[in-house]
Amino acid sequence: MTEHLAVLTETFDATSRIPVRTPFPYAADLRPGARPVAVEGSADLVERGLHREAVFWIVATLARCHTVLSADAPAAHRRLLPGFRDVLADLGLFAYADLRARGERTAAALLPRVEEAAARLVREGAPPPRPGK
Repeated sequence: MTEHLAVLTETFDATSRIPVRTPFPYAADLRPGARPVAVEGSADLVERGLHREAVFWIVATLARCHTVLSADAPAAHRRLLPGFRDVLADLGLFAYADLRARGERTAAALLPRVEEAAARLVREGAPPPRPGK
């Protein structure tokens, strides 16, 4: 996991130093002031043994960084991309087809539970909205 944190740190720091010209959702999360949340927050999750949560945020942040880098700093994107690919490979994701297959398996596993919860809400009635929401 420390290798993944190192990839995240290097990639985040490179991304936070470039001028973002292309508008992207969550681009503000990649500025230097967001480092305590994006980098140190992921490290804290690892230290607390919350590896699944840490991997989620590491991969999500790396994907955001590479989206920005590919548009606004292509040389940095190419230089840092092997590290991101290594992180994905550790998750068994070597190609886009792997990502699609994983998504389909996840949806197939979760869909019955979502449908069951929806049916229960219809049968029992949804809870009333909370005041102020």
